[in-house]
Amino acid sequence: MKTRHDLLHLDYTVIAEPAEEAPDHVMRFRVYSIMCKPGEPGSEFEHKKIEWCKEVGTHNEPTDNIDDATIFLEGSVKWDGCSNWKFPDAVHFCERSQMIGIGEVLAFCFDLAAKTIPDSICR
Repeated sequence: MKTRHDLLHLDYTVIAEPAEEAPDHVMRFRVYSIMCKPGEPGSEFEHKKIEWCKEVGTHNEPTDNIDDATIFLEGSVKWDGCSNWKFPDAVHFCERSQMIGIGEVLAFCFDLAAKTIPDSICR
């Protein structure tokens, strides 16, 4: 079953689903960068929809359709804790906290796989 996880505090959305070829042993993940998100309660942006980055030529534009968004990171976690990850393109960070955020996204995916895969030994 495919699930969506909006990690608003990290500015990423994770789409998780069992791998077709081994649904009881491998979880696949696609990570999208959030470009615009709802604001604080009571702010003028409180009811704004999430928009993701869509690469258009040499720049990014917002899209409210995740199927049109550009994948930022994709990978998988196996039942035994082994994982493989791929950035489809060069990655640019402006701050150390953005690099730490990627680590938190990877840890989130690992923990989700550990909870979801039957008989997982992920640690």
